[in-house]
Amino acid sequence: LCDMPVFENSRAKSNGMWFKLHDTLDYECYDGYESSYGNATGSIVCGEDGWSHLPTCYNSSEKCGLPPPISNGDTTTFPQKVYLPWSRVEYQCQSYYELQGSKYVTCSNGEWTEPPRCI
Repeated sequence: LCDMPVFENSRAKSNGMWFKLHDTLDYECYDGYESSYGNATGSIVCGEDGWSHLPTCYNSSEKCGLPPPISNGDTTTFPQKVYLPWSRVEYQCQSYYELQGSKYVTCSNGEWTEPPRCI
């Protein structure tokens, strides 16, 4: 059995308090918020260890776009179109270049922190 989870920036579309195994609970984000996939709605599934994940709705203005490009270096992971708040991306320099600064940038309030330089 799963009980009603805690909702942040969203509300359940069901009035039930208890859910059986494999039950699905749909939720919708408040105005100005969206799920990690950019939708206004989402669903979670009751599993043997509880809910598949917690309902998460993010303030759409706090998401980040592509991390800033740096000369003579690049990110170590394939870029995504959208990054959720507090996402972290790692940079690396091309051969013979040395990284100066933090090799990570973090998405905070819709902005990336200062990227490193390759010298």
